[in-house]
Amino acid sequence: MRRSWIPTLLLLVPSLAAGAGAGEGIVEILDAGGEDRGYVLRAPRGLALDAEGNLYVVGFMSNNVLRVTPDGAVSQIIDESGDGEGKGLVKPRELAVAADGSVVVAGEKTGHVFRIGADGVIEPIFTDAGRLKRPTHVVAGPDGSLYVLAQSAHTVSRLAPDGKVSTVIDQRGDRRGSRLDRPNGLAVDDAGNVFVAGARSRNVFRVSPDGRIAELFDAFTAPAETPLVFPNDLATDGEGNVYVSGNNSGNVLRIAADGATVQLAGGGPRGSALGGTTAVAVADDGAVFFARMGLYGVFRIDPDGAITRILGPEGAGEGKGLRAARGLLVGPKGELYVSGYGSDNVFRLSPAAARAKRPADAELHPGEVLAPDAEPGPAEPRAADEAAAVAP
Repeated sequence: MRRSWIPTLLLLVPSLAAGAGAGEGIVEILDAGGEDRGYVLRAPRGLALDAEGNLYVVGFMSNNVLRVTPDGAVSQIIDESGDGEGKGLVKPRELAVAADGSVVVAGEKTGHVFRIGADGVIEPIFTDAGRLKRPTHVVAGPDGSLYVLAQSAHTVSRLAPDGKVSTVIDQRGDRRGSRLDRPNGLAVDDAGNVFVAGARSRNVFRVSPDGRIAELFDAFTAPAETPLVFPNDLATDGEGNVYVSGNNSGNVLRIAADGATVQLAGGGPRGSALGGTTAVAVADDGAVFFARMGLYGVFRIDPDGAITRILGPEGAGEGKGLRAARGLLVGPKGELYVSGYGSDNVFRLSPAAARAKRPADAELHPGEVLAPDAEPGPAEPRAADEAAAVAP
């Protein structure tokens, strides 16, 4: 284990507590940086907040995690050297804040999971399993447990507060014939239920705190009105529902505790022609947010079903654009954080901006396909964005 070197750069970015700014409450709080800025951010994905209001951002291509304090100071808490003793951090995708305030992140390519303590000490965890096979997602449970999804091993593992490591679910799925193939999406609700989606098996499982496994949704047997092709992300609410974004089906589904499923956004039984629906997040007031790749931006689904785009390719304006949103996070006051994977930046939308009502022509309605020629913006999505929309 080692202590991370954390250079602090005061007021490099707008304060997280800033009010309305460019774009009526839309602020770019982190950009690509540079060597002269003391930090570098490339292809940001996962986002997390701690109890003190610090925002943590994963740099997928810069192989690091940055911390942004409420007053706007930026520091790097881990880089590609990982623990500094041979276990590196390469291609981190998601991260989580544990109950003790430590930050947990996994290197998808190097197969290691790290905990960074409040004192800056970096230590590998989940070491009983050796080098994990493509760990992509990490989440923290309400009891202090940590969960990691190993995509190539088709497993989700649990690190209990007492240090014991166990397998929560593997490729056998529910062990009654419903398999888990290429998991891609992990969430834990306040009751301790673990949810995982299978990208190739096109299904969603729930693992109860007592270990019981139930398949909640199977796209191969579901009605045509609720398609799911390559699930990408999961989110939960306080009522036992789980929300899943379909990357290649271009939609968002809500799955109830009893398995009842409703499509909240998408292009009908065959899905959206655009696809690329990436992150999904749920607010306490019932609003659901989802992101689309390329130039399409971030959308809000209101409890009444109305869909509004709240952040487009223009981002915060003045050249601070958004491309290929891959991470969404709802803050404790209703603010929304968005990571621009293709634009190397992070935005904060104030609670008012996240709930803004746009003109009717900016709204989408359930079942409506977002036509490419309706998209504003000066440029087409990059080739890399198009590839990521097919294989996240």
